[in-house]
Amino acid sequence: MMEQPNRRSVIKTVGVMGVGGLFGCMGRDRKGSRSTISPSEPDHSATNTSVETTARPGECDLDYERVNAYTDYTTLAEQLNGFVLKRSKASVQQGETISFHLTNESDEEKNTGNNSKYDIQHRTDDGWQSIFWKQSDNLVMCEDDAILHPPEEGFIWVFTVTRDALSREIEHGSGHLEVCTPLLSGLYRFVFHGETKHGENNQTTVLGIEFSIKN
Repeated sequence: MMEQPNRRSVIKTVGVMGVGGLFGCMGRDRKGSRSTISPSEPDHSATNTSVETTARPGECDLDYERVNAYTDYTTLAEQLNGFVLKRSKASVQQGETISFHLTNESDEEKNTGNNSKYDIQHRTDDGWQSIFWKQSDNLVMCEDDAILHPPEEGFIWVFTVTRDALSREIEHGSGHLEVCTPLLSGLYRFVFHGETKHGENNQTTVLGIEFSIKN
């Protein structure tokens, strides 16, 4: 991961719905604006979905590697530095949608990193693992912006729970992330590492919330 730059660009926002990337940051001045972005247009009429059980052929070959840059934070919190992270539901079926809401619930303006700084992780026998993979020679970067949130405003992320919908180009940065392996039933968590708190003994706390996927 690239070294953090010494300055950050500050952007005024009025609530954003979006998706993006992570893993390393680069400083860049950018004008902010209201936007509404989702990884796909969900079909709310669907009641039955097929479950993928094999690796994606031809797209996740041997040169792909899992990105686990943000799986080892010491603690996760649903409330941090005046921000609160909530989910739209505790459990989701493949093919359904789920959303995560970050809100500044303090009485003053506060800033976070941009809405690209998130990860989705699966609890496995080997601990938490990111669902995202990248090509070994693919440089994946995100911009190091500071987004200013007035009270009661923040970010909304909306996801359709399929591998195609969750795979993405990095919105605020560069590179591509692919969901190579099946989204198995189990415990997952959404992690926003655009807001952190550093404590004693190198302890780092970030915003995160758990949910489950059922097939």
